[in-house]
Amino acid sequence: MKLSLLQNIVMDSISHNKVHFTRDVISPNLESMKIMGYEHKGFYAGITSLQAYFDSNMSMLDEKIRHEVFGDRSVFTKIRDSAPTKYGNCAVVKNSLIADGCEIYGEVENSIIFRNVKIGRGAVIKNSIVMQNTVLGENCSLNCIIADKNVTVTGRKNLSGSENHPFYIGKGIMI
Repeated sequence: MKLSLLQNIVMDSISHNKVHFTRDVISPNLESMKIMGYEHKGFYAGITSLQAYFDSNMSMLDEKIRHEVFGDRSVFTKIRDSAPTKYGNCAVVKNSLIADGCEIYGEVENSIIFRNVKIGRGAVIKNSIVMQNTVLGENCSLNCIIADKNVTVTGRKNLSGSENHPFYIGKGIMI
């Protein structure tokens, strides 16, 4: 699909309050557009809500799913030339994906930590997604949280969602 066609379809969808790409955009145009597909038998995660985003990201902690998605290939992202992650003497990390440039002095379990995240002493992060440049203060606790970029959670804060309803902290928010 040409980029200009996709842009026109998206802009038209927005102006007519169409929110579901397949149901509201593709299906009504089956006869006027040449639309083809192919069968995909591998892992698929349809991200249509905050819950779906949380679930699909957390599924990457399963080694079998990660292998199905990435195989034996290395995963390359934008080069930032960051230092490796620094783990403090009391740091504990279990079943988590940690990007480079982080500083971890607390505990991280079943979580995905993006670049340049700082996790203070005594902090406990479980079942959460923490995006880049976020600072989590000393003795704070996060469970089932999605923290967007540049979030600051000051010390001694306890924030918790649930696996069926994760709590979202917006970009740049300080708590």
